[in-house]
Amino acid sequence: MPDYQYTARNTAGDMVSGRLDADTRAAAMDELARMGLFPIRVDARNGRAPASARPRDEDIQAFTRQLARLLHNGVPLARALGLLGQNLSGQAMRDIVNAVSRAVRSGMPLHEALAAHPRVFDGVYAGIVRSGETGGNLAEALNRLAESREQRARLAARIWNTLMYPLFMLGVGLITIVFLLAVVIPRFQIVFEDMGQVLPLPTRALVWAGDFFSAFWWLAFAALAVCFALGR
Repeated sequence: MPDYQYTARNTAGDMVSGRLDADTRAAAMDELARMGLFPIRVDARNGRAPASARPRDEDIQAFTRQLARLLHNGVPLARALGLLGQNLSGQAMRDIVNAVSRAVRSGMPLHEALAAHPRVFDGVYAGIVRSGETGGNLAEALNRLAESREQRARLAARIWNTLMYPLFMLGVGLITIVFLLAVVIPRFQIVFEDMGQVLPLPTRALVWAGDFFSAFWWLAFAALAVCFALGR
């Protein structure tokens, strides 16, 4: 059974920490609630807990927008979270929302319940929710958050669509260069050698480049992979 390290708040408002065994992280949070503790952070120790998939960005966006709509229509927060935990499309997102719902029902503020899942709700997300809770306009804060995330997603899509054609042409160019270096230039070298002539200097440079690429082609692909990773 996985071992979990937790940080929680007791009924007196004091911070406490400790360890407990549970089958899943959600079960660990339920156990803390039964102990009268409000979990703030629950982490698996020694990596023995089963890994959970991160929800898709689309599922996080749907949760944000639908929660804002439910709150705007007067549905209580705990009830709204319960409904979303049953009806959202992604299983990973439903698991997270159900854990948040349990924490809220045990008395934890929504922003703290969200902050307990930093892989899904980052500090900016939790901070905006906290400001909405403090100002009494949580639905409006969630709407602003949803609009901001949608604008960011649209911008990323436009950037990607703009880059697709140049990247395609770059790929075609690289394939053409590889074909010339690996196939065409060596044949020219054979023809010149059969004729007893010396290759022109530019052609010899291309032959050397082809030989280098044939021996160290993996360096080119490694460099492309590094550039792609840095670009992300």
